[in-house]
Amino acid sequence: MEEDNKLAIFDILIIRTESGYETTVYRKKAASDRYIHYTSSQVWKEKVSAIRTLKHRAIEYCSNQCLLAQELDYLLEVFMQNGYPEKTVWRILYQENKQQSQKVEIDLSKSMYVPYHPRTKRLYKMITDEFGFPIVYKKTQTLGDILQKKGRNIDRQYRRNIVYSIPCQECPKKYVGQTTSTLKKRCNEHRNWCKKKFKKKILKTSKKNDGIAFHFHETGHNIDFDKTEIIAEEKAYWKRLIIEGLEIKKLGPTERANLQMGYEIDPIWDAILETIKA
Repeated sequence: MEEDNKLAIFDILIIRTESGYETTVYRKKAASDRYIHYTSSQVWKEKVSAIRTLKHRAIEYCSNQCLLAQELDYLLEVFMQNGYPEKTVWRILYQENKQQSQKVEIDLSKSMYVPYHPRTKRLYKMITDEFGFPIVYKKTQTLGDILQKKGRNIDRQYRRNIVYSIPCQECPKKYVGQTTSTLKKRCNEHRNWCKKKFKKKILKTSKKNDGIAFHFHETGHNIDFDKTEIIAEEKAYWKRLIIEGLEIKKLGPTERANLQMGYEIDPIWDAILETIKA
């Protein structure tokens, strides 16, 4: 709704005047004005593109020179707060024209893709001068990629490609396994093996090897499927096997319900595994 002769539509603020209307840039009250920091380890063209983009928006949205000057002054202050030198921001905002900021066309099929690092700029320049192909900086892992969970949140029982452990309800033994199917489906398979009546020798064979079912039939203990834990998630098959083997090896003979040791882990890792366990 219009307030004080002003109406915001997306990021444009329309101002009613006696002669008609004017437009300028609109920002929400919650806007943080935080952009890529000057000291961030990023390519300079990515930093300067933030300034140029906001400058271009100001030119397009501001309907007169007075409103444009106010917006550019605001941008100058914002980028100084983000660590940029005043002279650099001033030059881009007030002195640089469109021809100077035009993009250079790059043949991506003949480019070299490398991760960015401030100390490698000279090396990359030497490579470009020597071989004549441009450098394209590729995206690398960031702190946000490590800390922030992306994508939809999948419920624990529907997770795939996991290493898991199932505890016994009446003793300290655990069964460690890995699967590509969901945790729910794998636990149901274990439950079915526990319900069926087998001889102990059959459960120990390679085709019907199920340590938790063998433990159930041998001791009569109840298995605590509700406390099944996901130890790790790993899509790569061999990495998942190694994690499973490490977790089985970490369990002592009195804690291990597995009939087989899984992926063979070299004894050289025993000391480290004991330290982790402790």
